[in-house]
Amino acid sequence: MDGIVVAIPTFRRQHTLPHKTLAYLDKSNFPRERVFVFAQGGDEEVSEYSKTCTGCNVVATGATGIAHQRRIIRNHFPHGTRVFMLDDDIDQLIAIEGRGLRDIVERGFQLCEMEGVLYFSVCGYSNDYYMKDGHTTTLKHSVGTVQGFIASPEWADPYWIQHHDQFEDYEFVLRYFRRFGKALRLDWAGVKTKYYSGGGGLGTAAERRQAATERAAALAAEYPGWVSAYEKKAPDGDKIANIRFNWRAKPVSAAAGAGGVTA
Repeated sequence: MDGIVVAIPTFRRQHTLPHKTLAYLDKSNFPRERVFVFAQGGDEEVSEYSKTCTGCNVVATGATGIAHQRRIIRNHFPHGTRVFMLDDDIDQLIAIEGRGLRDIVERGFQLCEMEGVLYFSVCGYSNDYYMKDGHTTTLKHSVGTVQGFIASPEWADPYWIQHHDQFEDYEFVLRYFRRFGKALRLDWAGVKTKYYSGGGGLGTAAERRQAATERAAALAAEYPGWVSAYEKKAPDGDKIANIRFNWRAKPVSAAAGAGGVTA
């Protein structure tokens, strides 16, 4: 994993991060000097991260919302840098056959080069029973909580500006697939975390439901045939809007099939 850095967007979890994602990285022997904590909040809150995440590089983003934070992170590093972005509440990464962080990161960036893309992610499963060896480049959901990318001038394009945090990971995959015709996902890796856990900036349950309903409808309308909306059971037992992708979706143009970008 030489030369690879880890970037962690975070908000109001200066006391959670050291016991979640950072603890997982420590256990995986990833050096803290190559961990960048992108902290949203005021000066006092950002300063607190420097105390709780000793040895890491703390970057004050001034960002509002996860979509904005991710855009800042994608444009922060020098061109060509391999960046593995993890959310601040990761318990651990899950993979088949005893594979771990090193396997996920190294194989992910190898495949980026092979497929001619700048981005990869993993499944949303937290159980390796549902995983299978291999990778896909079709339109399938890959989680925003875990993703690798190669720093590039591409990310400065206004095309990548997102204005909504709800389903921002789905929207990013859709935009990538629409532009380049591939969405690289490792089908043998996933993540264990507690979505919608305490703290952070997702808002109340009622706000999440309203945002989910509105964004699911908007994305289904913007990407007809690629996206469908449905309802699923939320952690609190009530239903919440969600979306699914049509993995049979085809790239907009034949030229996109080559990946369209280089590192």
